[in-house]
Amino acid sequence: MSVAILSLAIVLPATTAIAWQRHSRAFWGSLFFGFGAFAVYGLVRIPLGQVLTHPLFLKLLDPLPDLFMNFPTAWVIWTFIFGLFREGIRWLTFFFPATSVRTWKECVLFGLGYSCLVAVQQIGANISYSAASQQKNLSQYSFVELIQVVNDMTLWWAALYSALNWGVVETIFNIGTCLLVMFSVRRQNVWLFLAAVLWHGLYFELPRAVFFSSVGWDVFGIHSRYMNTTASFLSQTLVAILPFLLIFRLRKTMS
Repeated sequence: MSVAILSLAIVLPATTAIAWQRHSRAFWGSLFFGFGAFAVYGLVRIPLGQVLTHPLFLKLLDPLPDLFMNFPTAWVIWTFIFGLFREGIRWLTFFFPATSVRTWKECVLFGLGYSCLVAVQQIGANISYSAASQQKNLSQYSFVELIQVVNDMTLWWAALYSALNWGVVETIFNIGTCLLVMFSVRRQNVWLFLAAVLWHGLYFELPRAVFFSSVGWDVFGIHSRYMNTTASFLSQTLVAILPFLLIFRLRKTMS
């Protein structure tokens, strides 16, 4: 059951992409441009992560004070640097190869394609982390056995949380940031691009700050772990949805 729930993280953006293309008649290539942008960013993240975690770079961040309680400022800086590269790759994709992605309908399909691969990556990373924490070697299992092992490792409520987070909230976030970057290219407006970078930072760091600052909460006898996770998820959902609604309302005036 947990595996079926977890798979919704991929199924939801994938089926939405098919339904959206049939409804809007958007150019199918937009979906594959989204795949390509994700692949390029995935390759860039490897050397970028090595640079940002290098001892020399970490030494530069040592004098910076932490935010909130024990919330490290370094995380904020890393997130905004990753966001700059993430949105920069999208900007270059819209500017050069994806010249056919020029309407908000194509851009939504682009964002859905991007979100499908994000969900695949997140699920893979989550399964690998769970297996490592339980000292299990997943390569020794057949496909059928692997599904059963993952099902046993994953609680149903954790699978539901992941499906909602990666399949719904992050999909909305990806579509919204893609729209901002696409309009930035079309209008040659650097502020829209910087707004997408700022949105990226808030989306990933505000929930983490809420989680750290809410440590020890005990409301109505609910375990603090669940309270922290719920507060973090709700803040991330608001950060994803509110700007998205504003951009979607402005799509006609910006087209």
